[in-house]
Amino acid sequence: MDEKTTKKRETARVVKFFLFSVSAGIIELGSFALLQLITPWNFWPKYLIALILSVIWNFTLNRRFTFRAANNVPVAMMKVTAYYCVFTPVSTVFGNFLAEGLGWPGTLVTLINMVFNLVTEFLYDKKVVFKDSIDTNDLAKRASEKMNRVQEIRRIPMENCSISRWDDPNEINEKLRILTSQPIWEVDDEYYSNEILPYYENRCVRSKAIYEEAKNYIPGGVQHNLAFNKPFPMCMERAEGAYLYDKDGNRYIDFLQAGGPTVLGSNYKPVQEKALELIQTCGPTTGLLHEAELLIAKEINLHMPNVEMFRMLGSGTESVMAALRISRIATGHKRIIKIGGAYHGWSDQMVYGLKIPGSRALLESHGIPKGAYKATDEVRPNDLDMLEKMLKRNKRKGGTAAVIVEPVGPESGTRPVAYDYNKGVRELCDRYGALLIFDEVVTGFRVALSGAQGFFGVVPDLTIFGKVVAGGYPAAGGVGGKKEYAQLMAAGLSTGKHRAYVGGTLAANPLSSLAGYYTIKEIARTNACEIAGQMGDRLCDGLKELIDRYSLPYVAYNQGSIVHLECTGAMSFDFSSLCFAKSALGLLKHKEMMYERKDSMEKMGAAYMANGLVTLAGSRLYTSMADTPEIIDDALNRFETVFKHVKKTDKGLV
Repeated sequence: MDEKTTKKRETARVVKFFLFSVSAGIIELGSFALLQLITPWNFWPKYLIALILSVIWNFTLNRRFTFRAANNVPVAMMKVTAYYCVFTPVSTVFGNFLAEGLGWPGTLVTLINMVFNLVTEFLYDKKVVFKDSIDTNDLAKRASEKMNRVQEIRRIPMENCSISRWDDPNEINEKLRILTSQPIWEVDDEYYSNEILPYYENRCVRSKAIYEEAKNYIPGGVQHNLAFNKPFPMCMERAEGAYLYDKDGNRYIDFLQAGGPTVLGSNYKPVQEKALELIQTCGPTTGLLHEAELLIAKEINLHMPNVEMFRMLGSGTESVMAALRISRIATGHKRIIKIGGAYHGWSDQMVYGLKIPGSRALLESHGIPKGAYKATDEVRPNDLDMLEKMLKRNKRKGGTAAVIVEPVGPESGTRPVAYDYNKGVRELCDRYGALLIFDEVVTGFRVALSGAQGFFGVVPDLTIFGKVVAGGYPAAGGVGGKKEYAQLMAAGLSTGKHRAYVGGTLAANPLSSLAGYYTIKEIARTNACEIAGQMGDRLCDGLKELIDRYSLPYVAYNQGSIVHLECTGAMSFDFSSLCFAKSALGLLKHKEMMYERKDSMEKMGAAYMANGLVTLAGSRLYTSMADTPEIIDDALNRFETVFKHVKKTDKGLV
């Protein structure tokens, strides 16, 4: 949840507590005044009775409406009693001294005690009584559901768009907060030991053998981070549409889709035929100009008019490097702002604030000289206020060259943003003279044919492409944008003018260019984005229903064909701060627990795989045009098999 929303929520909580306390105060004053009229008693018994009545009233209302807590009532009352075991004698003795000893009016003394009571009890309730149970009762859940019904679906009249609704990020983040405030829920050890591990040992013998030998020749035994799965990587032999087949002949429903590029489904035949035809005539590469380079540039411009010029490169990482060089040349500024938790490739300057916002260079930046990212900053996702503060700070340091964002949120929407967030970023970039870079490596031609920029109606200065731009074939990357910026990386020998130096022997090779061109044309012809998005909605809605059916704290949501299933919340923590020490201390405090949740996430991923489901680390799923309602329903049955064996553990808390 962003800082502004958190402040608003806490302000509302304070206001509610105050109003309920006022009502309790009226009861306390009224009952005290009544006892004063009808009894000859001293101050202390009248005050004590009035206080008890107000406490019961106040506790009941604040538990239900202010803190919306579902914790054990007797336990909560015992904690409140402990508070009043201290407050009552102190306030009674002090009040009696003022009233009887100094002759102050009893009503005034009671009022003073009430103010002291108001402040101390609020802090005690929040930090002690309801600490681990805030916003968990039925009222909070109904409010969340109501908010979802009102805000969840935001219809956008677009053709070939995968997104039919836009979830409120505050609601998602609140659910994730509740998920991570309780212990981990995962498949129980008996099921994991008796059914999951035997699947790998008995039915994946060839995969294990290849992996064991590969460890002798390949660092870690795999060539790509996505390939590693618990307990060992599966070796795939065949990909077809919505399915993958491993070396042992096991079939899996493929929700990894190579990390997102195969919107049409794996090994799509019409594109494959064009690729084979080219290999038989030209071969995969010549090192010289090929017409396919022009074809793909024109096709991208047709669907994304803001991309006036396009240069194809070998990967998303290379494309980000080129875009940052362009930005620095175009603006004369040097600093780059990224959003915490986002991944923009693995160049030195971008391995900063990966996965966890606020992590800066503390988690993944091993082997990188500190100077490499000294001009890189990160800010909290979905927080325009923090972004503007960073832009102001950078203005004093020579200015910001670019703000780079994943338009649906960091890590393909793992940290979702508000629908109008990108518009706000665009306005801030214009105000402070920075270029806006959209990283559409995942979203380009998946979110919509016109990309996320078309969906949000925001014009970036530069756009990063990858994955889909080569249709799942190698050398998938590129950068494009407004002509005035894109032409700053013109090819050829140095002319003495300022140019962004880019290269790549196999960049824009005929095979990748042609495959990308026909992939985009097929996405347009078949309405693939919309079909994949419909299957994403069906999958996500089915997961939500299963989560409710089995009373699990899991969180499911989607941005069209990008589906998120958070079972541990391993990546939902946020230590963003303009102060380095605050970020570092937060990370250090939670580091062990985050790794514990990451291990559990991988354990869930292993359970899914053993049930015929390929996911991205057990927490993200990509649907494609190859998915059908029958395939999605089959997948949901397999997820249900796993969910039936989920139990609450005692792991995963600080």
